[in-house]
Amino acid sequence: MLKEQILDLLEKDREFRYAVAGLIGMQEILQRLDRHEETMQKMLERLDRHEETMQKMLERLDRHEETLQKILERLDRHEETMQKMLERLDRHEEAIKGLWENQNRLWEEVKALRENQEKLWQSQEELRREMNLGFRRFEDRLTT
Repeated sequence: MLKEQILDLLEKDREFRYAVAGLIGMQEILQRLDRHEETMQKMLERLDRHEETMQKMLERLDRHEETLQKILERLDRHEETMQKMLERLDRHEEAIKGLWENQNRLWEEVKALRENQEKLWQSQEELRREMNLGFRRFEDRLTT
């Protein structure tokens, strides 16, 4: 019967309920729970701020990845261009090598032409001397 009365009072009488709670240390437990709830709320707010910061960082990272991808694509194009330029340079080097070979052949031909020209000049000079000698002999014969 006493037990039923106590339970009835706990159920219906708020003041009695708080008095009993205080006696058994419930008030202190409730206050601690309130402080824990406040701490938990602050932690959740802080977690929300961290989440926002993390989201901003992820967005920046996405932009950086996009920029890096564009840079890599440009680098690929530059590598292709560089490869084409190197191939052109190789062709130009081959062409220049051929030109040098042709030029050297031409110089050899010029040298040979000069030598032949010198021989012709010498032959012409010898022919002139012989002709002059012949003319003098002829004149000498005519005058004698």
